[in-house]
Amino acid sequence: MDFTPHLAQLRRNALLAESFLGSSRLVLCLGSRALLFLTSAAIRQPDRVLAAVSTEAEGLARVEALGPDLLVVSDRLEQGCGIALAVSVRQRFPSCRTLLLVEQEHRIWKIQEAIDAGCEGILLDSEIGDGQELTALRSVCSGRVYRRGDLARHGLSRLPLPLSERERQVLRLLVQGGGRSNGAIARELILSEETVRTHVRNLLAKLQARDRLHAALRAVHLGLVDYQDVASDR
Repeated sequence: MDFTPHLAQLRRNALLAESFLGSSRLVLCLGSRALLFLTSAAIRQPDRVLAAVSTEAEGLARVEALGPDLLVVSDRLEQGCGIALAVSVRQRFPSCRTLLLVEQEHRIWKIQEAIDAGCEGILLDSEIGDGQELTALRSVCSGRVYRRGDLARHGLSRLPLPLSERERQVLRLLVQGGGRSNGAIARELILSEETVRTHVRNLLAKLQARDRLHAALRAVHLGLVDYQDVASDR
């Protein structure tokens, strides 16, 4: 998108965004170092930004140590997962509001976890630049909730038949292990091999998959399993 014709408005939006922050103290946790630098530099009151980090572990440590009013976090980080960080902060530090910037909209179940955890603001990357970022920031800073009305439906409408929690566990291991056998999955989940065989058969039907490999590929494509997460567990 060419923002050149809108540069004057973008500058005005930056001033408005700073006014919405008011006296809020924030921690920035963004996967892009350039965005982290530019966002920190754009806030003219330096005491408002308590920390600027790029990994999940650093973000959690800074929130715990500094007690900010607001965490602004992107889903994609240099290390770790921004959605997992937002969920953890909501659970452990309920007085800290969260604004989650979502670039990878396919991470359906992760986004749903953030919604379920009570993350106040969830802003899609595709919304930034048309003024929605101001609406999101103003809502979160004033104690309200900002989420695009069809956010959950946007992702969930792409899903096949719903999966049970156990089916999701089996599917995650299928993606993680590639050719992992039913016996290996059964031992890891402490189930009988026959039970795992039944779950795999149900998964193939629900995902309309030809075989186990196809099911794994479909799971990643639909966002049922985040390959970045399972890859980090190997």
